[in-house]
This record gives sequence, C-alpha cells and structure tokens, in this order.
Amino acid sequence: MRSLLLCTSQRRACFGRAFQATQQQQQLAVKAAAMQPLTGHIPGFLDRIAEVNNGLSELTERKLVPFGVDGQQLGFLKQDFVQKLLSHQAVFQLTQSPNPNQHQALTLNPSHTTMEQRTAAVAGVLDVLRTQGMFKGWRNELYPVTSAFDKTPMLLLERAAAPYFGIRAYGIHINGYVEKLDGSKLLWVARRSKDKPTWPGMLDHIVAGGQPYGLSCADNVVKECWEEAGIPQELASAAVPVGFISYVSMTQEGLKPDVLFCYDLKLTEDFVPKPQDGEVRHLCRPYMVWEWCEQQLAVNALDVGPASGRTHPIGTLPHAPRRQHACVHS
Repeated sequence: MRSLLLCTSQRRACFGRAFQATQQQQQLAVKAAAMQPLTGHIPGFLDRIAEVNNGLSELTERKLVPFGVDGQQLGFLKQDFVQKLLSHQAVFQLTQSPNPNQHQALTLNPSHTTMEQRTAAVAGVLDVLRTQGMFKGWRNELYPVTSAFDKTPMLLLERAAAPYFGIRAYGIHINGYVEKLDGSKLLWVARRSKDKPTWPGMLDHIVAGGQPYGLSCADNVVKECWEEAGIPQELASAAVPVGFISYVSMTQEGLKPDVLFCYDLKLTEDFVPKPQDGEVRHLCRPYMVWEWCEQQLAVNALDVGPASGRTHPIGTLPHAPRRQHACVHS
C-alpha cells in the first residue's frame, strides 16, 4: 500500500537500510544502521505520511458527498459517481445532510429496509455499471458497510466498489520475520503479482488481505497466510496482534479511509514461504529486508531493486508505491 504510515504510539519505530548482501555484509550493515540517528529519517517519514493521507483535504473542503443509511454515516462519494448512481432512482436518492456543513447526502430508497434488501438492490446497480466498464479488479468478495467495525452492517458491498463509495474498509497485514542467533531480526518481503489490479509488481508484506464479511480476523489471518505464503495453520495461528494503522487516501476511484489490523509472526529460519494463489509473484529471501531496532520497524511504501543490490536511506528511495507494507508492529 504505498506510503509510510504511523504505527501506534506504544510501538515507535525506527529504520535501518534495505540491502541485498552476504551474511557478513548484513552484519556490518546492521551495526552501521544502529548508529544512525532516527532524526535523519524524519523528513522521509513525514513525506510518506502526508502522501498516504492526501484525502484529508477532500473531507475538510467538503468536496465529497456523504453517504448514509438510517442516520448512520457510512462513506463519501465523488460527485461524478453520485450522478451515475442517481440514474437508478429506485435504489439511490439525495436527501438533506445531517451535517450542517453539507447541503445534501446520498442515501438508499427507504423501501429497502434490511441488510439483505439493501445489498441486493445496490448489487443490481453495480452490475449495470460493471457492464459499462466502471470497475476494475472485480473480486466477488463482499465488504461490510458499517459506521464502526463492531457494528452490524447496513449492507454488503463488492470489494472493488468500496473506494467509489468511500466506505471504511479493513484488512489484516502480517510481518513474517526470522530471529537470528545473534538476536537480529530479518523480515520476509513479498513482491505482488504483475496481474494484480492494484499495485502490480510492488513490494508488500509477506501476507496481507482485505477483511471480508463473515470471517473473523483470526480466521482471515490463517486463510491469507496459506493463500499468499503457504504458511500452515499451526504456524499462522501463532501470529500476534500488535495494533492497527489507519489512513485517509484519495485515489482515482474515490476515498479510502481504511484501517489495517497488524500482526507479527515469527518464522523459523528453515521455513520457506511459497505463494499459493497467484496474488504474490514471489517472496524475497529474508536477507533482502529492513533491519529492526529494539522497538521494531514500521515503515511503508518502500521499493528496492533486489537484483541491483542498491541500498537507499529512508526518504530517498527511487519510487514508493502505496501498497508496500513493511510494518513490523504491522
């Protein structure tokens, strides 16, 4: 995903250098990185934080149309998408916004009173828009549309449509790491498949996935661990929840005010992850990693040329696509 994100305050992070090297070179790099002050990397951190939260201005300047059902605020939509939805008056309507700073809000026809009815009605509209080429990367995966994670969903929405509606989506992101005999920690890094509709070919966590409806976070961790890295259930179930990170990004499709639940998973040195579902192109050997300091790494959106052996200090990487998590808290 992309850009640098903040971790929770209890788990402040630091960053060494990305490198591809022999074991001896790694040890030297770890020692050198430990002597670098964190303050030298602050500008890079702040740049990434601002980049990933580029949707905040859209909200504060009221450029988006609120979306709600039964008085619950659920999302924010771009004006052009609102107009497409309003061509389906049997499903979508404009109403007076409960926010005094907003003139109008999008809602559903009140004849749809249950989650199942709302889901079916919206799905029918999305199917029409899909035939018109509206969505890319259709998943056939339903996300809950809710005002909070622990609330009952007002409806279920196709994952590919989530940013168009500006709903809060959730995901699980896992740091798979190896602890060496000398106490140093190395992080497995995945490279996304070039066929992925989002951020193809970019670096990522060893395991990361959206949180669908009807599946607990713990069960989703086990599922995604197997699909993306071939990690069996007995290993995956040892993943430790360590917090969450959030961001408000504006994309071409719409707003992404998302939350990522973060996990740490300690792997043995002899375990070699193997992608199973095609979403991950390959997993880089753990020597191409970012070194941890004692309070652990939490950096996002880094891309390093693994074949070139180049190293880049934070904030000077050649490109920083958004979906490149290397958060170790995360």
